Amino acid sequence: MRRFTWLLVLTVAGCDGGGEPTPECTDEGCGHGRCVEGRCACDPGWQPRGDGLLCLAFPADACEGVDCSGLGACALVPVGQYGQEEPRCQCQAPAVQTPDGLDCIDPCEGVDCSPGDCAPSPDTGLALCTCPLGYAPEFEPPACLPVDAYHYELIYEDGGQEYPFGHGWVRFRETAEGAALESQSNHFIQISYEGGVGAAYRGSARLDATGALREASLDEQTTFGALSARRRMAYGLGLEGDQVRLRLALNVLGSLWRGERPWDRPAPLPFASAWDWPSWSYGCFDPLFYFLLGRTLDLGLAGERELDVLIVSYGLPTRLPVVVTPAEGGGPARVELPWFGATASYQAGLLQEVDYGWVRWRPAAQAAALELNLRPLPLTPLLHPDPPAEALAEEPVALEAGDGVTLSGSLALPEGAPLGPAVLLAPDLLPSNRDLGHYHTRLFRDLAAALARAGLASLRLDGRGVGESGGDALAPLARLEADLDAAHALLAGDARFDGVVLVAHAHATPLALEAARRLPLRGLVLIAPTGADLGEDLFHLTREVIARTGLTDLLPYYEADHQRHVQGLADGTDTQPAWGRSAAFWQALLARDPDDPGGIACPVLLLAGEEELALPPDHVDSLAAAFQAQGTPVEAHRLPGLGHRLTPGQAADLLEAYHLPWAADAAAAELLSTWIHALPAGGAP
Repeated sequence: MRRFTWLLVLTVAGCDGGGEPTPECTDEGCGHGRCVEGRCACDPGWQPRGDGLLCLAFPADACEGVDCSGLGACALVPVGQYGQEEPRCQCQAPAVQTPDGLDCIDPCEGVDCSPGDCAPSPDTGLALCTCPLGYAPEFEPPACLPVDAYHYELIYEDGGQEYPFGHGWVRFRETAEGAALESQSNHFIQISYEGGVGAAYRGSARLDATGALREASLDEQTTFGALSARRRMAYGLGLEGDQVRLRLALNVLGSLWRGERPWDRPAPLPFASAWDWPSWSYGCFDPLFYFLLGRTLDLGLAGERELDVLIVSYGLPTRLPVVVTPAEGGGPARVELPWFGATASYQAGLLQEVDYGWVRWRPAAQAAALELNLRPLPLTPLLHPDPPAEALAEEPVALEAGDGVTLSGSLALPEGAPLGPAVLLAPDLLPSNRDLGHYHTRLFRDLAAALARAGLASLRLDGRGVGESGGDALAPLARLEADLDAAHALLAGDARFDGVVLVAHAHATPLALEAARRLPLRGLVLIAPTGADLGEDLFHLTREVIARTGLTDLLPYYEADHQRHVQGLADGTDTQPAWGRSAAFWQALLARDPDDPGGIACPVLLLAGEEELALPPDHVDSLAAAFQAQGTPVEAHRLPGLGHRLTPGQAADLLEAYHLPWAADAAAAELLSTWIHALPAGGAP
């Protein structure tokens, strides 16, 4: 945790204890030496007198006149580049040398650390206060100041039963110069039966005497699934004169982004994150934000206003609307955050509770251990409940890849005999499981259920190195293409099916286009396809998030950093894995024309949601035009109200609808099955 430290600097001002100027040497006065910065630097065989104004021949007493103020003794010690012996005070603890080494002082003389103790710093020799519990050291001047520590616990309530799943504290101290805060909080949420997500936040802040934010820092250590920790982000804010500067280090999909920039408005409050789900944001797990909120707002002024906030996980400053209701009749003041459905309550300016509806911070009866609470919880409650998965009649698939690796999957079958072609739901470009699931979304499983209702069979696979499939997700591009070919061969060789239709999603578009050139297909379906520049598409979501904050001046920095990264992968100078794939994989893929439809003759269906944010929805139009130009039968649909994974969209969401827990849209799934049934026999146009 960062501490705000001011060091007392001892300087020699050229005056002795009586206030008279300290004499300085001259080259002539030194005799056998020369004058350097007011003291004699003597020739070999000569040594400076104790006052440094004359060079004496050995064995004269160079310590003459150096009494070390009675707190030590003078001795000759080797100093400088050549080890020339010069007089220096050897001080007795707790005394320390003055900067010139010719006197001893007690740095704790006159320093009041009560109720603590004063001792010289082992690093600087300056006075430091060591303080008992309930007090914190101040550095200018050294002192022990009382600290108020406010402890909170995170509570989830379901059916009258409370589940604590995290703790936090904020230490707060106030001086004439302002206020200082330090905080720590931990939480863990069981998102599914397979695992969950958690984080540890550490923050600090300093306010000046007017209550304005002067310095702040926030660090998040995120845990996913089996609690494999990785650093997600660190943030710092400071002043250079009156200029606010922001410093960021973000871990974005495994790539570290760093940046520093000036900020020309009042210092923004650090808000941990803005990953909006229907009922919560990760930012609700950082109590420092809410503590600062109560210190920087005028809680006696009713009404709505906007607050400068930095969404730290994206480095995006924005204006956050808040609504203040002042205290009445001895009750608390309230601050509502409409974006997050949260209300913070304050009594006498201090945070009392944060209520998100389903989860709240509340004062703890006593300090709690700050360790991740791994008590199993019910599934995280959501405003829009996760729809129950349809029962599917499935055959387990163990597919032997060419290199001896076994890929696992599920062959979903209709109730009666399968009709028409089988559908191969291609693994994603990025490592993914067979359901193409992200938390509560599961596009491929939903499509498999809809296809089965329409009489169509479908095969979906865990990607190499994911789920129950063996192998390494960092395998080269050719190996993953061979896996897709093996899955196609399994379906094509099954007498129950009349050919194969390939379905791919989003960034898997380049792999699907290449497969359609080499494999016999009845049809090709691309959902939320990529476009002509795969590197640009990998950056598109970041661009959209930045654009929605209105802070476009940050865009050039992040865009240039991303382009350098992609170029390094393309030319082989960057050898680190990225986005879950090897650098060699990306080098081979980026060498291709991502949207080249040449050589594809089978009918094509293109689908994208109009509220698509992760990729531009107009890719559907450009790809359709390219297929039409070469005579390939193509049908294209931009579906209103749908997002990246054909789930209901919500354009106001910062991270787009693929984070929302809805099933794939039934009308979109019916459109897909209807198109497949209408394919001409044998795949001919």
